[in-house]
Amino acid sequence: MKLLSLAYIKDAARSVKRICEEMFTEAPDSVLTELLGIAALKVNMYCLRSEGEEEVLHLRCSHRNDIAVCSRCGTVSEAVHEEKERCVRHLDIWGKRTFLHFYSRRFMCEQCRKPFTESLGFVEKFRRHTIAFERYVYPKFVT
Repeated sequence: MKLLSLAYIKDAARSVKRICEEMFTEAPDSVLTELLGIAALKVNMYCLRSEGEEEVLHLRCSHRNDIAVCSRCGTVSEAVHEEKERCVRHLDIWGKRTFLHFYSRRFMCEQCRKPFTESLGFVEKFRRHTIAFERYVYPKFVT
């Protein structure tokens, strides 16, 4: 049974489905945002839960900017075409496993007339871990 509870908290993608909006508490100041260390996001809410035998910190984040640059033509766009909830594993904060919840956004380019996914500097496309977490876990393999 203990093995099942540890497997329960390992996958960031499954974490999105387990955390509902009502479980989060507003983050009134910028302390969590500073601890996060990611310039593109700001922490709006947090949730500290016991999952298995350890406490896990979930941070609900929003984007600091409402614009993105088209990967095809370089035009700046602010027309959000689609949003999808995403959850990624980040470095531990206060010794607690930490997950970031935010919306991955697709924009409509006003020049190309085609949708594009915004490029996020802290996580690679289709990854479930931040670049900082990957560098921490795999220091010799990640550049």
